[in-house]
Amino acid sequence: MGRIPFDGSRLPRSGRIEALDMLRGFAALLVLFQHLAETIIATHALPLPIEQAGVLLFDGIFHFGRFGVALFFLISGFVIPFSFRTDRPVRGFAISRAFRLYPAYWLSLGVALLVLHMTGAPAPAPVTIVANVAMVQHYVGQPDIVVAYWTLATELAFYVLAACLVAWGVLRAPFVLAGGIVALFGAALLLALASHLVDKRLPADLPLNLGLMLLGTMLRLAMLERNAIAVRLAGILCGLFLAIVPVVQFMTVPPVGAPGFNLAPTLGYIGALLLFVGVVGAGSDSTRAVGGRSVYRRVAKWFGTISYSVYLFHGPVILACGTILIAGDPGSALRYVAVVLSATILIAAVVYHAVEEPMVRLGHRMIRRPVPAQAPGLAEPILATPTVGPIFVETEFR
Repeated sequence: MGRIPFDGSRLPRSGRIEALDMLRGFAALLVLFQHLAETIIATHALPLPIEQAGVLLFDGIFHFGRFGVALFFLISGFVIPFSFRTDRPVRGFAISRAFRLYPAYWLSLGVALLVLHMTGAPAPAPVTIVANVAMVQHYVGQPDIVVAYWTLATELAFYVLAACLVAWGVLRAPFVLAGGIVALFGAALLLALASHLVDKRLPADLPLNLGLMLLGTMLRLAMLERNAIAVRLAGILCGLFLAIVPVVQFMTVPPVGAPGFNLAPTLGYIGALLLFVGVVGAGSDSTRAVGGRSVYRRVAKWFGTISYSVYLFHGPVILACGTILIAGDPGSALRYVAVVLSATILIAAVVYHAVEEPMVRLGHRMIRRPVPAQAPGLAEPILATPTVGPIFVETEFR
């Protein structure tokens, strides 16, 4: 993987790659699909041969949820660091991210707590609730109230990393990005090896995923902005990721240190990277490849628009609808899938229009609000970010 090809002439004039919106929806659907399958298998609603095949597929061969999450991470790395705007970029970025992520997240957390109460599940400890409200549960040793929330802590860490890159003026420095990616992958490898030695799972996935997100940033420089150095480095770094992933997954995914090879999450990561490179590398042609006819493109793009709420609310919906499943009744599994899909999409659409959109607009108004003048010599320095190639700016990710 020496060079990653990209024909810049295929990029739409608007500077957007529409297929990225479609990939977001696809990623959310994959995560939902994985969690639906796991729940159905756990309740033994299907005949034993089908259940065993499901276990083999979803747990032993290919982890669709990890595939979707890795796609989210790559898209985030490709888009987020370049959404810094205004003459106070870090301040504006922090406000836009807070208003984009937290309101819908808090609503989903409230719904999850209500569902836990209604289903008779044990209530989380107050400290767990507070940590989840702040979205920092993973950094203070508290569990996720909804399993899917774990990725949001990684997103927050990447936001801090992106803000540092912008503040230091090295966002478009390929060698600096490459050094960061190698360091993160190295940390993941060391934590994975340590997990194997102490027979305890250590957080190797955090640096691995942060490195993957930073790799998405490098791929942007290479494939969208056509930075010659980034083009050469990106292929090497993609190869490094493909080499590191199997080691990290084997050493850290339970059963820790067991003989064999944990194939499912490994193929999920690899598939996500290959799909992402293929879609972005195809430029605007990927819209037709992914979306097909215009009606399908519109539906896929719309699903990408509501993908963040789909991701947030599918967990509570899956739990709330659990009583539909009946052991030994395949028909109940079909009803369960239909109800969960319908309810999740409906709730996500309502939340997007009633919560996400208004909060994003409010955040943008706050960013545009004039900042009181500071004393001479104390003004915050303006980030000089040269524009190279067709810049793709997106401030409403996920």
